[in-house]
Amino acid sequence: MWRFVFGYLARFMPGFLPGFLPAWLIWRRPPDDEDTDTDTDSHDDDDQSHSDADNHDDDDQNHGDNDSVASEDRPVFGPHLPRGKKRPLILRDPNCHYHGIEATKPTEEEIRYMLAIHEDRLKDDARRAEENKRKEQRIKEREERQRQEQEREDQQLGVQQRNEQQHDDQKRDVQQKRDVQQRQEQQLQNQQLQDQQRNEQQRNEQQRQTLSTLASRLGLGQNASADVTPADFNAFVERIDDIQASHTHNPVIDGSLTQLRQICVNIRDGRMTSPPEANRLIENVRNTVNTVTGGNNGSGGGPPLPPPPRPPRPDDDPSAIEAYRAAFRERIARWNADVQVEAPTPRDLHQSLRQQQQQRANNPGGGPEMSRKERREEAKARQKEEKKERKREAREKKEKEAAEEKKAQKKKLQEKAV
Repeated sequence: MWRFVFGYLARFMPGFLPGFLPAWLIWRRPPDDEDTDTDTDSHDDDDQSHSDADNHDDDDQNHGDNDSVASEDRPVFGPHLPRGKKRPLILRDPNCHYHGIEATKPTEEEIRYMLAIHEDRLKDDARRAEENKRKEQRIKEREERQRQEQEREDQQLGVQQRNEQQHDDQKRDVQQKRDVQQRQEQQLQNQQLQDQQRNEQQRNEQQRQTLSTLASRLGLGQNASADVTPADFNAFVERIDDIQASHTHNPVIDGSLTQLRQICVNIRDGRMTSPPEANRLIENVRNTVNTVTGGNNGSGGGPPLPPPPRPPRPDDDPSAIEAYRAAFRERIARWNADVQVEAPTPRDLHQSLRQQQQQRANNPGGGPEMSRKERREEAKARQKEEKKERKREAREKKEKEAAEEKKAQKKKLQEKAV
């Protein structure tokens, strides 16, 4: 039963046995001398007890100042106690929770044990202090190394930023030069366009003057002195055809009128703007007509030319229709034989194509000279070039970063080797 009780207390109350057993052992301790037959013996025992008490007082006086050796308050248990010892060793400890227990004088073995414990504690404290010192030294070294690495990174970053700033400045200078060049090219293109428009205006004015001169000298139209447009030359060509039809018997007049008709067609279509040839032919035709008709035709000095024959109708005689067709075919054949059509040569076509390419090169933004399809193709080509440029810049940047990283790793390895 007691075994069960003490086992329960030892399991669920760990502090019970260390506190209860010393008091119980002291209470159950047998007296030092059990011989109580006579009073004299009892007095001797009292004297002995007094002497023991005096000895205890002397021991306390001798060991009272050594806190690490003896204690009056706290019992100490452990393997250092001699086997079979009845009373526990009581050492002095200011934090003791047990009071009123008489202390006994420690043995030399117990003192050596306590001194060894004290020395071990001192050694542990010294070792711990040395470890803390080494740890602090390692922490300082690591912080110093991190600070140096941070300074190097900041310095490298400063150099990189300076290089990037220089690169940006160079790119900005190149862009400014390119903008100035594009502005100058744009001004030159605008000047060329203005010159072209002015030349076109002068050419149109000269053409109008030429048409008016031709109209006034030939006497064509109701108002010969008015400005004439190229569309009005259809009437001039029809009038010349009428004159040719009425003077087919005179080859000189017919040839001159044929050449004059071709000149009028060229002026109407915009292939001819210079009037000297037309003026010469007009004088020739006028002199020839005056010689034949006996008057100044076209200026009001002589009778008008006879009208051309009436075109055949479907109800006319088939022979008359066939004769008219034969005469018409003969006129066409003679006109094709005498008149030289100004067809463009391959050299002219090549020169015109080169001029168009030069105009497009001078106008990269896409002006009125370029069609929508050409502008779209040029925009696609420009986008491809920009994409290639971006890829090239990204590749150069990646190569630069890889080189810098490799250089930093090499430097770290050199530092570790040192």
